[in-house]
Amino acid sequence: MVGKTKDDYLDEAIRDFLKRLRPFCKLELVYIKDERVHDDVSKLLSDEAKRIRGQVKKDEFVIVLDERGKSFTTEQLQDQFSRFIDRGVGNITMIVGGAHGLDKALKLEADLLLSLSPITMNHQIVRLVLLEQLYRIFTLQRGMKYHK
Repeated sequence: MVGKTKDDYLDEAIRDFLKRLRPFCKLELVYIKDERVHDDVSKLLSDEAKRIRGQVKKDEFVIVLDERGKSFTTEQLQDQFSRFIDRGVGNITMIVGGAHGLDKALKLEADLLLSLSPITMNHQIVRLVLLEQLYRIFTLQRGMKYHK
């Protein structure tokens, strides 16, 4: 994830979903320092992409979040993750860009370009929505009730 979560209410909700996800998977959030805004946005994105690549291991399945990616319903996304497991996909890395998005080359390198919505969302909110959907997927897979 590019940049830290700056709003306390979002950070609190993210921590809550991380706690809920602990019984289901090993999940680590890695934050990449976001670049200061300058005139050359493509250079900014390229520099961020280099740092992101430095965090991704060669054998990981890479999912990049982008509003122009493939869209799924929650149930379809759960089926997709089940297929990953059936195919023996080990670790999955999900990449969320910063305020300026992500480098085009980084998107092309992804195993899956995923859209959580066709609308453009604030990158900090995307983090929360992604974690909520992961939690929902795990509860669906196990036949658990989502609401407590």
